[in-house]
Amino acid sequence: KDPKRLVSIRNKFGLVILDECLTAGTQILMLDGSTKDISKIKNGEVTTFGKISNKFSRITDSLISLRGGWGWIEGTKTHVLPFIPRKSMKKNLHTGTWYRPTKNQVIYGTLSEIAPNDFLLVKEDVCHTEKYSIGKRRSRLLALIACDGHIEKHLRCIQVGIIKDKEWFLNEMYNNTSFENEPDVRESRCKRGDLIIRCHSESIIKYLHQHIPAGKKKVLYVPSIMENTALTDIKEYLQVVFDTEGGLCGSQISITMSTPEFLFGIQHLLKKFGIISRVISIKRKNILGKNYLRLAMAGYDAFLFYIKIGFSMERKQAQLLTVIKRANKFVRHVTYKNVKYRCMRVISKTTKKGDYKVHDFTTEKHLFIANNVLSSNCHHCAASTFTDVVSQLNPYYLYGLT
Repeated sequence: KDPKRLVSIRNKFGLVILDECLTAGTQILMLDGSTKDISKIKNGEVTTFGKISNKFSRITDSLISLRGGWGWIEGTKTHVLPFIPRKSMKKNLHTGTWYRPTKNQVIYGTLSEIAPNDFLLVKEDVCHTEKYSIGKRRSRLLALIACDGHIEKHLRCIQVGIIKDKEWFLNEMYNNTSFENEPDVRESRCKRGDLIIRCHSESIIKYLHQHIPAGKKKVLYVPSIMENTALTDIKEYLQVVFDTEGGLCGSQISITMSTPEFLFGIQHLLKKFGIISRVISIKRKNILGKNYLRLAMAGYDAFLFYIKIGFSMERKQAQLLTVIKRANKFVRHVTYKNVKYRCMRVISKTTKKGDYKVHDFTTEKHLFIANNVLSSNCHHCAASTFTDVVSQLNPYYLYGLT
């Protein structure tokens, strides 16, 4: 765009490195609606923006992390994202509200250039590929045992211990194990008066053990089977997860868990219903010495949860209705390249120093979704433009990483 400036700086660099990358743990949205860690992505796999090629990894000495209501995205300072600068947002002087942003306000900038209060483009929902249906009972039982129960380590029974909402748990256990003719469910009381419900059905234990580890659940995942089952099954699974582990505090719905993998899985399932949640670290250690994580939804997303998922526990659903009545349901959208995104503000920006392994790849459309955020890659300009610019530079060393 500025040939004179290019000529003026051509001899000012001894070293030029052309690259941009994201950290391991960044979840990439695939064509079938699943997500995959960027470190495990392979050439030939297909994202929502086309087939992957030129996958590579390297070590960097610094990272920039952006955080907001969508979660986080972390990578090298040269990694490029489409974003809307806050300074380009326009306000209606009569109403005091912001005008809806347009695609013309979307520009490309590096992580080093994007600042707090700028807006990233967040994918509000994800595609879904339904390959089978496991049914309401299996979906709800998987959630019930994962969240508030366990499989005995010798596979002799499954067990749920209950302090309150005992009638609800009894109904769930009896109803959800009835996909087998003889579920063999038994009740007892411990010395503290807690209700203990056990199921001794070998076939039910065998089914659950395919998806839930036996004994104490140090690491727990959302079963991969939930990724491609029917949306009605996913709704049932999510409802029981929030019935058992969810709480309402102030204006938000939240779940606090010791296993981050499980919460990130729940976060992804919620996106299948257009619900964006955030996962934050809290200062409380689990048995592995790591901080607990909390998943939370508020405002428009809490409203969507009420409409599309809800609680089956009556007392929690009544609390949720109270929250929804006073929640701010405003949301800001923009349509970019014929796709609707939610514009979400960058709340904080931090820089980390050290040796970090980072990853990147190319897609056919030079875009991909990373941790919900629309992201670009190193080939986002035409090859001729790229070559013309690089050929004008005169460094002693030139490294091109792809």
